[in-house]
Amino acid sequence: MGSREIKFERTVSAADVTSFFRAIANSIEGVSPELEDYGIDLNTAKKIAIEIKKGGDQFTLKIKAKYPDLLDAPGVQTGTTVGSGRPPYKYLKKRMKGAFKSIGNSLLAGEIPNDTTVGQFLDDSEVMVTYPGRGDEFYERYTAACREFSSAFESGKLEELSDKFTLLTKLKEECHGQYK
Repeated sequence: MGSREIKFERTVSAADVTSFFRAIANSIEGVSPELEDYGIDLNTAKKIAIEIKKGGDQFTLKIKAKYPDLLDAPGVQTGTTVGSGRPPYKYLKKRMKGAFKSIGNSLLAGEIPNDTTVGQFLDDSEVMVTYPGRGDEFYERYTAACREFSSAFESGKLEELSDKFTLLTKLKEECHGQYK
């Protein structure tokens, strides 16, 4: 199995940098889960790279965390999750983009998409609509369209599935036109 990487970059003050390192120490000692704001879970990460650049009185904090597998990334596991139980938004969008493309390619080839890909996409869609301020006014319609897509997938009818995917594509484009 491959590894997955989560990247994080933020401009912070000197006090924020010291707080970050205190949070790392606390997390290592099992005292605090404060690193979830950075998308890091020290319990499952196999490698963490931290880069700090000073620019005037500000610092740029860059973090890369590698996980042995997608399911080991923060907030992705079912059952025991980190913090909010959600992966970082950028990470989720990137994973959804790949699944969406794979589903679209299968449908264009006249094939029913892979069960695992569709399942992951639908699961991720449920999580995505829990992020406030990222297109809330689209969430209800998108969730309904996902249910219709799921039903079409279960029926195994390629034409119906393609139609529901077209609806999802339209909603995605409409939302992304306002929120990037």
